[in-house]
Amino acid sequence: MKYVIGIIIVLIILSVGAYFLADLWEYDTLITPEELKKGAITVMIVGGVSVLLLILVPFFFKDHAKGYNKNHNGIAQPKNKK
Repeated sequence: MKYVIGIIIVLIILSVGAYFLADLWEYDTLITPEELKKGAITVMIVGGVSVLLLILVPFFFKDHAKGYNKNHNGIAQPKNKK
């Protein structure tokens, strides 16, 4: 997962760099700085929501007691596999 996120971040950085390089050499670009800003804000919002979901979903939908013997006192003991 970290490689996918890293690749996406690198592609975004390269795309923004290519945009500014094209603007430096006065090539006619297809997007305006306002559209680039809106796109960057959208990517940040989607990324933030994705990270929050990755953090919060396991707390609500994971059975933490699964695989442990609930009848044992003291330290949690794994269930015996049959």
